Amino acid sequence: MTQTREEKRLAQDLYERIWSQRLSARMLDETLDVESHLTAMRTITLSDGLRIGYFYNDKHPVRGATVVLILPDRTIPLDFVDPWTMERCRTSMFASMILHAAGLPDAPNGRPVRANFRSAHHDVLPRPHVLKTTEEYLTGHLDAIVARGIDEMSADHRHVLAFTLPNGLSVQFRSDDRNPWGHRCDNVWVGHVALTHRLRLSQKSLRSYATWRRDEAARILCGSLPVPLAPPPETAGSARLTRALDLCHQALKIEPDLTDHGGTPLRPLLENHVPELLARHRQASMTADARDMEAIDAELDDGIAGICDAIDQGLSRIADDRRHALREQLAFLEMRHPKPDRLLGIASSG
Repeated sequence: MTQTREEKRLAQDLYERIWSQRLSARMLDETLDVESHLTAMRTITLSDGLRIGYFYNDKHPVRGATVVLILPDRTIPLDFVDPWTMERCRTSMFASMILHAAGLPDAPNGRPVRANFRSAHHDVLPRPHVLKTTEEYLTGHLDAIVARGIDEMSADHRHVLAFTLPNGLSVQFRSDDRNPWGHRCDNVWVGHVALTHRLRLSQKSLRSYATWRRDEAARILCGSLPVPLAPPPETAGSARLTRALDLCHQALKIEPDLTDHGGTPLRPLLENHVPELLARHRQASMTADARDMEAIDAELDDGIAGICDAIDQGLSRIADDRRHALREQLAFLEMRHPKPDRLLGIASSG
């Protein structure tokens, strides 16, 4: 798109206005009535009331679509701005919000970062010495911070694919994302505990994660690190019991060698006794009379409550804020029930 000098000035004025209000802006994915048609749009609303939207399809800008100024009674096309530029602007704003929420400056040197959302696709010839765009600069800064955070993770955090750094940055590794061509790929995402949005990072954090996972595999192979627990099974129709088992798994992720007061390892309770308990519950439920169902369900509750008690015993011997928080959650489940007759044939643990 060839722009006149006036259009370039208008576009840059818009970018600088958006950038100056980035920390108070609201960015949403919405369905709006545009010229009597319900249209999926991404919107940026500034604190001074300015509202900009652009069309997207499956969270990607639509080729040929325009950016619009959203007014209470109509929309006005902004032909001097394109959706790709607005997407880069939006990503830059997210990155800046995440950095500021963590108490970090936009740039490593603390200097202000200008609004430069230009795309290299606008250039006929490559410019190897051109300054980085705002998006590249901020996401690169975040990438380096998260990479250092991963490198500094202690061995106690092995098997954890999501964690929070002391400054509130929340990091998540995902290996099931798909790129635009449908191929499986690994990604590291970053957000902040005070914010709802997050960003996908690039190479530095991925390399740090690859090193971390390689070291984890080596320690598992040499026996100095236990094999990760399988995800907790879901209990049929009971969100409370599913939550209880999830808390128990979290406890063993924090302390894989957790034991009860007698020194008995607690991991086998989750790996062996829980699947057996659930299998016997399913089998008993299929053949039991209706009058026995309440007792069978109560025994499942009692069995899992016993496992929670055993985990709680193990946690009570260890002084740590995270473990204390888990103990409180387990206590608040209040899963105690009178013990029914042993219909399943498995005694509860604890």
